[in-house]
Amino acid sequence: MTRPRKSLNVTNPPLIEGFSPLGVTVADKEPVILLFEEYEAFRLLDYEGMTQFQAAEQMDVSRPALTRIYEKARRTIAEAFVEGKAIKIITMSGNPEKPEQPQNEESDSCICVHCNTRVPHMPGVPCRQSSCPECGKPMIRENSYHHQLIISKTGNI
Repeated sequence: MTRPRKSLNVTNPPLIEGFSPLGVTVADKEPVILLFEEYEAFRLLDYEGMTQFQAAEQMDVSRPALTRIYEKARRTIAEAFVEGKAIKIITMSGNPEKPEQPQNEESDSCICVHCNTRVPHMPGVPCRQSSCPECGKPMIRENSYHHQLIISKTGNI
């Protein structure tokens, strides 16, 4: 079983919801997703000029965790820049100090993101170990962090 996501201390929300390159229509390519904590790590290190130690303290994470978040942000931004893709910044909540964490306890269903089939969750059995009865693909926990990312990326609710 995976560890629950720690709530990070993110202080400055982005002024924009995303970024789009000149000369490329948004419909041409799928945008890349930049998570709120990745945006914050990038802002603190590159814009504010903090050291990794200072930024990690401000975000209330370990320095190695900050390094992983920052590297993911840099790769995402590089992909957008090199491939001419738009960047979509995902904030899980309107409160920048504590991004909303999906409430797994409230969901009692596993969902197939391919065919939208829902089945009751079996306590003690991870949804990813269950196969969809309709299409046979692995299922995920409804309203989990990963489910929210998929919804954000595809625009399907």
